[in-house]
Amino acid sequence: MENLENFKKAPETSSGGQSEISEKQDFLINNISYSQLRTFLTNSGEWQNNRLLGKYDNKVGVSGAVGTVLHTFVEQYLKFGGLEKAIEKAFSTIYNAENGLTYIVPISEIKNLENEIKTYKNNSEKVKNIKKSFDSGVANLFGVRAVDFGKTGSNEKLIKDVKTGVEAFLSENIDYGEVLEVEFAMETEVFEKLGGKTFVKSPVPFKAVTDEICRTTSTKTIMVDGAPEILDPGVLFLEDTKFKSSHSDMNAEDPKYIFQAFFNYYCVLNHFGEAPKYMIFREIKTSKNKDGSSQHQTITIPFFGKTFEEYKIYFWRYILESFERIKFIQERDFLFNIFDVYNGAQEWEKQKAYYLDVEVGQLKSRIAQTSKNRFSQNVPLMGDRDPLLKNAKNIGKDVEVEDLFSVENKIRNAFRNFGVLVNFEKKVEGYSFDQYLFSTARGITMGKVKMHLPEIIQALEVEKGIRIEAPVLGTKFIGVEIPREERRFAKLKKVTKSEKRPILPIGVGINGEIESIDLSDADSPHLIVAGQTGSGKSIFLESAIESLKDKGKLHLIDPKRVGLMNYKKIAESYDTLAQEVIVRLVYLLSEMNLVYDKLEEFGYKDIYEANQNLKGKNRFVSHFILIDELASITHDPDLGKEIMGQIGQLVNLGRAAGFHVILATQRPDIKVIPGNIKANISTRVCFSLATKVDSKVVIDEEGAEQLLGKGDMLFMNRGVKRLQGFYI
Repeated sequence: MENLENFKKAPETSSGGQSEISEKQDFLINNISYSQLRTFLTNSGEWQNNRLLGKYDNKVGVSGAVGTVLHTFVEQYLKFGGLEKAIEKAFSTIYNAENGLTYIVPISEIKNLENEIKTYKNNSEKVKNIKKSFDSGVANLFGVRAVDFGKTGSNEKLIKDVKTGVEAFLSENIDYGEVLEVEFAMETEVFEKLGGKTFVKSPVPFKAVTDEICRTTSTKTIMVDGAPEILDPGVLFLEDTKFKSSHSDMNAEDPKYIFQAFFNYYCVLNHFGEAPKYMIFREIKTSKNKDGSSQHQTITIPFFGKTFEEYKIYFWRYILESFERIKFIQERDFLFNIFDVYNGAQEWEKQKAYYLDVEVGQLKSRIAQTSKNRFSQNVPLMGDRDPLLKNAKNIGKDVEVEDLFSVENKIRNAFRNFGVLVNFEKKVEGYSFDQYLFSTARGITMGKVKMHLPEIIQALEVEKGIRIEAPVLGTKFIGVEIPREERRFAKLKKVTKSEKRPILPIGVGINGEIESIDLSDADSPHLIVAGQTGSGKSIFLESAIESLKDKGKLHLIDPKRVGLMNYKKIAESYDTLAQEVIVRLVYLLSEMNLVYDKLEEFGYKDIYEANQNLKGKNRFVSHFILIDELASITHDPDLGKEIMGQIGQLVNLGRAAGFHVILATQRPDIKVIPGNIKANISTRVCFSLATKVDSKVVIDEEGAEQLLGKGDMLFMNRGVKRLQGFYI
């Protein structure tokens, strides 16, 4: 047994040898918990990501998912008397990180749960409570974390394992006595006198979440070191439930349990002012034993006696040495556990990203300014070492060091900081933006990729213009679009082709290809155009007029009176007032009906089929109805309703008769573009808009709020592409 005299004491003071071990301001953490101490000692890089940079990997393996669900089940089961109706959900959403599918699992599909839980087979109310608790546990996990099922896991197996765990928990009648608190979080200052001589205090508060804080209400028998011990009524004790595939060795001391118990002991003692007598770790084996023996095993740590005082010395010495190491390492590079048997490759990727992370460099600078730097002599910080890296010739095979700080590596490292492993494939240069293509590791969903757009924006320090396309249409890659320093533009006259059919050029794609639509096509007979001032919407409308003016008759509706004024002379009609618009639309509807009469007479399905066989005056003429600012002619409730009804008829029936509608607006909302109109116009052009909500109204997804203006657009036509508009 270790002597108190050999314990590492704090520096003595003139007041008699009592001193705090460390000053709190030496550390960049506000508290320490058992789990965080364990993470620090096994993987300091991961600890730094969690505690100092606030980066957490939300993925959880199948076994971790099962444990979390079961842990939540126990919590809800013990708390059930005070639960609100919110936990009475009939469904649990389980998110599969591997393939992006969402499984809806009705509780009714957990087959014969009542019969399988034999202990409560005849107690329908108890079974009902069990089902609700189980449901709450599943919902609690999968609302915030993604499950990595790996190669062999599955949603069905996870549910089966959880069911087995529930049965195992309920297979014994556990005597908790009076449950005072469940899943109780505490954070307290902690200090101790060892042997009445040495005063020690943690430099930061301890933090713990105790599963159950209980008090015996009658005599209770527990096992301590393999021998039964009887507790009298009124004894305060702690309990922690662990679901495991196998039980621990009862004959060996487990330091993990000892240290977890001490964190809980000190937090309860200082929070409630009463010392608990025991902490019981209840191990529940999730698979049944062949001999039918109990699936429960308890390991008890007593908080009194000779062994406890001995453990206390070991605990405090280890804690204080750990803080010395934290102070030492927080001024240096953190190391990820790259030799981990299971996750070494992933940790290696994190380590490489760490060395290049700008945020780490900023953290190092903050440490240098705030810390006493007791251990920092002659050891360069991250910022000091960057020039040394840049002076090197090569790293690896023909890779310039400057390449490590390239745009593609900044993007890759931003993703990897959040557990999204990607590999750079190639860069494609466009007109207003360049697209960086990446392949993803197996199991990475497109939804998870898109959710990290804010981190990409932060890493590249670009205010606007960044967009993630996941996946890029027609490929397996994800594309990160970055605005060019020098934008290029395409003139309309260089790309417009002579064509008999009503072809409307939209813009230029990333590879320089021209994206167009054929208004005679059943998939794209009409168009919605949206964009705020300066976005390029007006130029687009002018380019549309230039493209269509020789393909049929133009009917321009210009409530602003100046937007389309220059094309008044070449238009078949030009109207500005709501009353004029109603008259014009009535006329167009009557013309459309006359066309249908002729098509029926000649036996053609549309004018484009008819024109292939007709000549001269018998050929049909296309009509292009272009409305510049839809909101301006529909703001009056009565007139607006009549106008939108007429537009709806043209949209529904116009294509076959050659009547094509282009609706443009600065203010896209459901009042301006009602659902029935939107549902019948699937082709849409969205220039820069003010908000994400506006973007969703037009193209059903976010992104337009990030566009650069001046013709930078998102084009929706069987998918969404980013294009650069033409100028005239």
